[in-house]
Amino acid sequence: MEVLIADLEYKKRLETNENRKYEADDFKYNKKGDYYKCPNGKKLTYKRTETVGGHEGRAYKANVKDCRVCPLGSKCLKSKKDSSKLTSGRGLFISEGNSGGSLIRALRKKLNTQEYQDLYAYRIQIIEPVFSNITCCKRLDRFSLRGRKKVNGQWQLYCMVHNLGKCLKGYNLRNGYA
Repeated sequence: MEVLIADLEYKKRLETNENRKYEADDFKYNKKGDYYKCPNGKKLTYKRTETVGGHEGRAYKANVKDCRVCPLGSKCLKSKKDSSKLTSGRGLFISEGNSGGSLIRALRKKLNTQEYQDLYAYRIQIIEPVFSNITCCKRLDRFSLRGRKKVNGQWQLYCMVHNLGKCLKGYNLRNGYA
C-alpha cells in the first residue's frame, strides 16, 4: 500500500522551490577527507560526535569567514541577522536518519513528481474532510485512553460515529427530517 502522509510544508515547497533552504542532501560528502562541501564549494569540517533529540550523529561546521561572504547565505543560513555579523558558520548534523535518506525526505522527493502531486490532491479531497470532521466536529483532538488496543477501539468508535452520521444525513434528507 502506498502511503501519503500530510506534509505541513507541501504547498510552501511547491510555490517557492527556487527559494528553498538548503538541506543535508545539498551538501556533498568527501569520504576520504571526512568533510562536506557546501553548494558554494566551501568545506564543512568534522567537529565532534553529539546527540541531538535522542539521535546520535556527527557535527560538521563551516568556517565563519566563508559564510560571511557567501552569496548563497540567504538559502543556507537559518540566522536572520546580517551575514557580516555572523559569529559561527553553517552547521550540519548528520545522523543515521538523514545520512542514508530519511523517510520524510523520501516522501518529499515523491511529492515533487506530478504523479504523487495528483495523488496528494486526491487525498486532500477524500481523506482530509473525514479527519477534519472527527477532530473539529466530534472534538477528538486527543485520545482519552491509554494502550494500543484501547486507543484503537476509541478510534474505531469515532470512525463508526462519523460513518453513521453520513448514513443518517442521507436518511434524514429523504424523509424530510433535515
